[in-house]
Amino acid sequence: MRSIFEARGTDVVYCAIQDEINPRCQEAKKLVEELWRRVDNYIDPDVLAELPNQFHQRFWEIYLAASLVEAGLHLE
Repeated sequence: MRSIFEARGTDVVYCAIQDEINPRCQEAKKLVEELWRRVDNYIDPDVLAELPNQFHQRFWEIYLAASLVEAGLHLE
């Protein structure tokens, strides 16, 4: 599985979570990594490349896909 926080980025929130600057960021990192594990096979590879610079937009895609999978929908 591809690592979601491997690349350095320009998005302030992404960098804070990546560096785990406080307990909230540590928890956020765990959440994002867990959601990613659920949907890694369904998400366009560009999401991983764009996440470090467009965290909110790409996190929304990950969160939405994970929610749909959890609701029982089959993603392709």
